[in-house]
Amino acid sequence: EAFETNQQLYVYFIESYLKANTPYNLYAGSILIKLFEILPVSEVKILVTKYKYSQKNTWLWFFYAFLPDEHITIQIIQDLLHYLDTPDTELNTSPYRNILCLRKYEKVDSKIVYKALRIISGYYNQYPLNFHYYAFQLLNTNNQQEVIKIFRYFSDELQLLEEIYLKEIFYYNHTDYNGALFLEIISTDNSFVYNFLEGLINLQTDKYIDDSQYTPYFLKIWNIENYIDLADNIFDYCYNKRTQLRFLSPIKLMLQKTTTISQEIITKQDIWINHIIEKYCYDKEKMYQLFCEISELPCERRRKAIEKFLFLNSDPSAFEQLPLEPNHYGGFGSMIPYMQERINYLQSLLPLVSGLKYLEQKRRIEREIICWKERINSQEVQELLEF
Repeated sequence: EAFETNQQLYVYFIESYLKANTPYNLYAGSILIKLFEILPVSEVKILVTKYKYSQKNTWLWFFYAFLPDEHITIQIIQDLLHYLDTPDTELNTSPYRNILCLRKYEKVDSKIVYKALRIISGYYNQYPLNFHYYAFQLLNTNNQQEVIKIFRYFSDELQLLEEIYLKEIFYYNHTDYNGALFLEIISTDNSFVYNFLEGLINLQTDKYIDDSQYTPYFLKIWNIENYIDLADNIFDYCYNKRTQLRFLSPIKLMLQKTTTISQEIITKQDIWINHIIEKYCYDKEKMYQLFCEISELPCERRRKAIEKFLFLNSDPSAFEQLPLEPNHYGGFGSMIPYMQERINYLQSLLPLVSGLKYLEQKRRIEREIICWKERINSQEVQELLEF
């Protein structure tokens, strides 16, 4: 503040600061706003570019971001695009950059933001961090109205928005963390889901990924009007790609029950589960796939799915293949209560298989109950010896 009362001293200080390689990490934006009040634009540009310092790229960005509107010309836009087209390959730290601040340039070039983003998108393969500095702020907002505004702004350039979105989310997995922009996109373009899935498949070829971090996006499927058709298509896509999915479980994520999920979403999920059973009840492999995916849902929801299947298909060999339980169990302390839960669940299925029509199905359930009782006996001995 003391410097700001003496303009000459202020400029001298900033010049010395740049010359010394910006040692105090001062915010360039507020400094440039002040410099534009003191100096002609051309002199500000000279000041920012005359020395070699590690944050020059960042300072130049803020030069263009805070340039007074009346100084925007065709030449300035050409300079801006040239600046964007020559990224700092050694940049390793920078504030996030609000690409939409370039909208003020639209009075001279109505496509400037789209042009800038296409250039920035080209960074991704070689300089993903540079790309991230621009993409992050565009795709992350807590304000639903802002999300809608951004989506509408790209209504004629949806493919560009989708391209930026996919690159950013697979670089930084907390992008659009609540899935609000994802919902806007898939509501208009259902096919975006397949590009998203393809990106996940490609991502896991290089490293193991925890797919649960993508749950908010898959749950948004239930918020669109044609959720049954889209869920059907995702199920078919995942079934056809099952050998490539490896550790990914998109259907399981789509059916995940979180602490914030509404009863309306749960109802839609159950409607779809019944629908897909009706559609594929005689396809053993697809039913196996479905019941694998729902195996961790609450017992009552799984029981209703089995009841639906049995009503439509009484073939014992088809039932024999269905996974009735999750393929893992456990928790803290004694394992016996968890084993008993399995028995209780299997016993709840017995009323569904009464009568000669379901004799073989009943025998299978009874065999599994006996198996779990034997495991409990063994576990009791083991825990007693370990006590």
